[in-house]
Amino acid sequence: MSAIEDKLKKLTPKQQTLLLLIIPVVMVSLFVYLVYMPESKIISELKAEIQKNQSGISKSQLMESKLPELKAENVTLQQELKLATDKLPSPTEGAGAPDSIKKTAKDSGLTVKSVQAGASVTGPDGLYIVTPVNVQVEGGYHDLGKFMEKLDNMTRMLAVSELDISSGKVSGIRMDLPIKFTVLAYTSGGGK
Repeated sequence: MSAIEDKLKKLTPKQQTLLLLIIPVVMVSLFVYLVYMPESKIISELKAEIQKNQSGISKSQLMESKLPELKAENVTLQQELKLATDKLPSPTEGAGAPDSIKKTAKDSGLTVKSVQAGASVTGPDGLYIVTPVNVQVEGGYHDLGKFMEKLDNMTRMLAVSELDISSGKVSGIRMDLPIKFTVLAYTSGGGK
């Protein structure tokens, strides 16, 4: 007989029963603590990763289903961009913007004080170039209205900004208002 068997025989029946109950509880506790809990944590992390991947797959499938629609829209936008940039005058034609603005102002009845082109700025991806033209004129509201209408009817792309009309002086039946503004003249930049 071994020493363990001798020690077990010396135990009372209650102690033997208690020992028989404690051993499985200890073994189950060790199994849970050493095996089940670490594996359970790994399983939870893997389930979370699976959920994340499934969400990514769903997004990708949705984007894939919209891809033909987006490609068609891109083609349409590219065509519209080409049409818009084709309407823009070339940079050499754009150099004549100050002269055409000066002529249009005179034809509208305004007295031209100064017309000066500023530094040109290239737009995103080189699609267009904006040249500010600072203009100072004198005239009445009606003449200014005719000028703005003529600018609006020009084939070149122009925008008026920074309009400043000061107090005028009456000259006979005519009121001369000092008027300052900037005309933004757009020309083709060639793009990418």
